[in-house]
Amino acid sequence: MVNRVFLILGVAGAAASLAVHLGAWLGAVAGCDVTFLLFSGSLLVWWRAITSTAAAFQTRQPGMLWREMSARCPPWVRRAYTPITYYALGSWAYVTYVAMFQRVSPSAAVWARFYSVFTFFFYFFASAFLWAAINAIVPVQAGAGRTIRGEGP
Repeated sequence: MVNRVFLILGVAGAAASLAVHLGAWLGAVAGCDVTFLLFSGSLLVWWRAITSTAAAFQTRQPGMLWREMSARCPPWVRRAYTPITYYALGSWAYVTYVAMFQRVSPSAAVWARFYSVFTFFFYFFASAFLWAAINAIVPVQAGAGRTIRGEGP
């Protein structure tokens, strides 16, 4: 039940971050308090997602957590991983370029776009992790093992 509440918060945070990001592209810059609230909320939801997913899957191999999590997400979520990651990295590279090589402070709109894309990134992936934790399949019998996407043994 608690994971579902955090999943709803994650989806709402992703929608709010996307709205702030699109608003920044259109010139309507959100205030620092909104950006701070979104960023703080994303860390809270991200923390809950990581702890819930680790408890649900109980894996010790580094790559297996991501594989098990993504196997339980809808296909459109798996297809969105790469573009969202590259867009977030591109935003980071642009802000770094402006700050370091042009030697000027990025404008408020650039910072708003930067922080909103990263909060969207955190909310989106936290929501995917929570979705996977909610839909985790626990072993029915001792020694039955865990199945992926409910195919069965």
